[in-house]
Amino acid sequence: MRSKALLILLFLVVSCENRINPGLPSPPANVDLMDSFYYEINLNDRSNNTFKVRMYVNNLSETNSVFQFAATAPGIYTIADFGRYVSDFRALDMNYNELTVSHPSTNQWKISNPDRARVIEFEMSDTFHHPQSAHNIFANAMGSWIDSDFVLLNPVAVLGYPTGLAERDFYLKIDLPPGWNTGTSLPMTESGYYFASDYSQLADGPLLLGNLTTASALVDGTQFNVFAHSVTGKVDAEQVVSYSLQGWQDASKFLKVLPVKNYNYLYVWNEDISEDALEHSSSSVHMEPENGNSGLKARSLHEFFHIITPKTIHSEVIGNFNFGVPTPSEHLWWYEGVTVWAANTMRYRNGTINLNEWLQGIVSSGGQMSLLNVGLNCYNDGATISDAYHRGSMIAALLDIRLLELSGGTKGLRELILDLFEKYHDKPFPEDSFFEVLTEMTYPEIGDFLNRYVKGTENLPIQEYFNKLGIFYGLQRRQDNPTPEQQKLFDRWSINF
Repeated sequence: MRSKALLILLFLVVSCENRINPGLPSPPANVDLMDSFYYEINLNDRSNNTFKVRMYVNNLSETNSVFQFAATAPGIYTIADFGRYVSDFRALDMNYNELTVSHPSTNQWKISNPDRARVIEFEMSDTFHHPQSAHNIFANAMGSWIDSDFVLLNPVAVLGYPTGLAERDFYLKIDLPPGWNTGTSLPMTESGYYFASDYSQLADGPLLLGNLTTASALVDGTQFNVFAHSVTGKVDAEQVVSYSLQGWQDASKFLKVLPVKNYNYLYVWNEDISEDALEHSSSSVHMEPENGNSGLKARSLHEFFHIITPKTIHSEVIGNFNFGVPTPSEHLWWYEGVTVWAANTMRYRNGTINLNEWLQGIVSSGGQMSLLNVGLNCYNDGATISDAYHRGSMIAALLDIRLLELSGGTKGLRELILDLFEKYHDKPFPEDSFFEVLTEMTYPEIGDFLNRYVKGTENLPIQEYFNKLGIFYGLQRRQDNPTPEQQKLFDRWSINF
């Protein structure tokens, strides 16, 4: 009898070590906390514009004692320091007793006795209403927003993780007010939890929740879904679909095959915000003022093309993104400048915009900044990131012309992008030798081009290159009396092969 009693006691002790005590908040039995994390957020309580977050953990050690919030996120090229929005951070053991925590830096909390930690609780202010954000653009598409009838939840702006364990599985349960619906690309389990196989996937899955209108369209096998919240009701998802459909068709023609089967657009329309957007692997967040749709088509395609670069064609810096201590990439010109060029060119080549509209969309800033240095300094105060878009898009346009010229009109930048997609769709390209990769895949002259205009600061040969197409690039941009040779190259430049 004594042996049997000892066995029962041992069983009870072991059982208590693997679950939260009865009567206290506890995780679901079907989530194994030995190799995963489980979050709960109750959006029925949106008081003080804060997310009340509870996270269940287990199997932590001293090497995981620091809880990390993101310093930045892919695509924003600035230091966000989301930890500054945290309040009332607590770590608790299995009996809900508080453990000692310290706050060594803006984005980190250190937990004493992490092996005893079972619950982490904190409140996270939304970035839109927080005084440090001051309603600027940063506070919008890449942040979070709590309102009476909708919530924008970028997980990277709300949720953290114990250091060293970002590769664990993540589960997220959200309790919603009655009648709310959700737009997101995060998959959901049969038990009703959102799931991510690591923190990068979690950060890549924004959620728009609330009173939303929804609409969708099927384009060449890809379903585009729009989830929209309009404060005044002036705009709904059906209008966005009708407005964007032609652009999605343009993208399909440009890319030959659309690289995703489902893509979700999350729109918030409000009279008090500036336009802003942020890309993800199979979704994007868009903040739009309700007083007009100026530039919406271009922004829609710009964010969608980011599924090619940098979401697919990227270096190890992006592929192994460090959320705590971000590492800059020297190829920001490629991620943003080429995307601006592509979003304009796909529309022109499919007849959606005319030549003059295309020319207006590719405008050089005239700066003489090394775009390699722009990328490497993007996280520094005062960085001239706009050059990556403006000078970068003009460099992409000139690179396209040069490639067509060297190949006798058989291969331009579009074809190079498609080749790179095939080569690097399942692996990153080398950060330190991408220029060499581009040269090897094309011509020695392209290496010289990159050295002079991307790495270097030489004035761009804009008129010289456009003259190869018979285009005058001045105040009155036009094609004017081209020679047969110019017309031949122009005709190849104007189409998708």
